[in-house]
Amino acid sequence: MVAIAEIPESKKTGGPEQWQGRIALLALCGIAFYLVLRFGLHLTGTLGGVAIQEI
Repeated sequence: MVAIAEIPESKKTGGPEQWQGRIALLALCGIAFYLVLRFGLHLTGTLGGVAIQEI
């Protein structure tokens, strides 16, 4: 939500800063998405394995 609100402001200024901000935002989103997938699947697999062992 915050990122969406900031995009129109960066369009007004324009210039290289706009692209640097977008690239940084995309990189952060990509890293966060990767970490969520990696650790989310790892935790799900671990919990699933423990649940199976309990049964």
